Amino acid sequence: MDRLTPLSKPDPVVTLDEVKANLRITHTEEDALLARLIASATASLDGRDGALGRALMPQRWRLERDQFCYGIEMPLPPLLSVQAVRYLDAAGIERTVDLADVVIVGTDPAVLRARTIWPTVLAEPGAVAIEFTAGYQDVPEPIRTAIIRSVGSLYVNREASAGAAALDFSGLDPYRQWAFG
Repeated sequence: MDRLTPLSKPDPVVTLDEVKANLRITHTEEDALLARLIASATASLDGRDGALGRALMPQRWRLERDQFCYGIEMPLPPLLSVQAVRYLDAAGIERTVDLADVVIVGTDPAVLRARTIWPTVLAEPGAVAIEFTAGYQDVPEPIRTAIIRSVGSLYVNREASAGAAALDFSGLDPYRQWAFG
């Protein structure tokens, strides 16, 4: 079973100034509220638990797996880089795979493959750990617009009952990572 752990916190996808300009707000009294709404709308889409199943801004993650397989599909596309591939060998000693021996095929999604063959690992949960950076260098405008629009909806409807200000992420299906099975 794969486990995914964040190693860094990403920068915001949209800025407070962008949201305030969209809402035509010039005062600073509600900056803290708007910052929370930006974080909430972004979290609804971003990362392991977000609706899109991808990293929006560059961020570091650790993927832990029980074993190597021929091609390891990397989560949270787009993949920017792999920093380390570590594993526990058959004796339980932590080893590092030379990144020159790893091939990255594609970016969205990316697949990691060994140039020759992956090493044998200890039969133990989390025996393989891959540290990587994923996220867009430039977040697509439809995603940014959806976040700004959703923050506006949350702001305008902040006094409404629960569920009345549902986040509107329509039009983002082309960016959604679908999982089956």
